[in-house]
Amino acid sequence: MSRRALALTLLIATSAATLAQAEPRRIYKSPDRWLFVEGGDLAVARFIAAGPQGEQSFAEVTDAQGVFDGIKARLGETTEGLGIFVDPAASCSDSPSTNLTGAQGWAYVCRFKLLEAPAPVPAPAMAVAVAAPTAAPPEIPPVSLPVTPVPAKVARPVAVNVAAPVPAKAPAPLLPAPAPAAIASGPAVATDTEADQLNGQVRAALDAAEARDRQKQADYEAAKQKAADDFAKQMAAHEASVKAGKAEYEASMLAWRNRVAACKAGDTSQCAEPVAPASTK
Repeated sequence: MSRRALALTLLIATSAATLAQAEPRRIYKSPDRWLFVEGGDLAVARFIAAGPQGEQSFAEVTDAQGVFDGIKARLGETTEGLGIFVDPAASCSDSPSTNLTGAQGWAYVCRFKLLEAPAPVPAPAMAVAVAAPTAAPPEIPPVSLPVTPVPAKVARPVAVNVAAPVPAKAPAPLLPAPAPAAIASGPAVATDTEADQLNGQVRAALDAAEARDRQKQADYEAAKQKAADDFAKQMAAHEASVKAGKAEYEASMLAWRNRVAACKAGDTSQCAEPVAPASTK
């Protein structure tokens, strides 16, 4: 899909996926962050509420440029899962606006040019080694054949040449296939079906990311609650053990004091264990 078609399709998709409180073209990722397509650009916005006296605020940074730098730094996170490509260079501006909940403040917007998907890199052509033709064997010199002498005339020896074998014809080298001609990307018009499909992909990606975040939060809360419950059980068991030991020690001390008092009063039967029980502290 060409860049113009992609921009038009995104614009149609975003117009069909909005809330009643929001501008028709916005797709909200959170109440203070949204994006939209305008004039072949992907616009990414961050909202910061006004100060106590209605003055312009910059949140954790000192000026608007700091906010713009933060938007550029989060570009990869913002476009993740949307299947689009943008130029990281951006033009940014700020203006009074409202967020999803209707709060008054400033919208800081950076616009990034939409790019077409990069073409696949063709595989390099395979080089085919061509064998050199077989060299012809050397020519055999003429051989003199003996003949029977004739009285009237002596025949001269006949030279015989052994023909050299004809070398096999070398196979033609394999040439790399010509690269396919680039498909000219002319202006295209997005259909309603394409717009619905892209809108569904964007919404599905956002819903999946939100579902993963909710699941991680739920797992964290469950693990935190389990750790708290386990600690409470351990503390309760420890406190019960301490109380039981203290009660046992106090009972032993009371019995010992009674025996000492009886021994001093003349009851020699209570003098067999003069040693006080050891403290459990």
